Amino acid sequence: MNSRTRWILGCAVLLAGLAGCAMCGGGHHEPISREERAGYPSEVSHLAAPSDTGHYTGYLVGGGAARHADAPEPLEGTWGWDYCGYWFPSRIVLDWFHGKYQGGFGAYEQDGPRPVEQFEHRND
Repeated sequence: MNSRTRWILGCAVLLAGLAGCAMCGGGHHEPISREERAGYPSEVSHLAAPSDTGHYTGYLVGGGAARHADAPEPLEGTWGWDYCGYWFPSRIVLDWFHGKYQGGFGAYEQDGPRPVEQFEHRND
């Protein structure tokens, strides 16, 4: 197939597609509500399921001691939700050990390593 034939065939396909689009969108449409346009965000899907199956527990997350520990102080930890086991319940709620400071604000990185930035600073 030479280039002229391909060009003509491409134009024909493009025109057929544009004609089809013009035929589909030409009718009068009823105005839709804001809820319908947004996909009904205030309704719960019939596929939604509760996350609490009875095998989860909520507690102050952040402790690091399984034994010989204290209760958290008022400014320690954050509220969390964790799986505690089904057949073999595990001890996931750890208590606080105030003998060793394990970090604080900014102690845990949210992102992983950035090799591109490390490479750029290596050449400085």
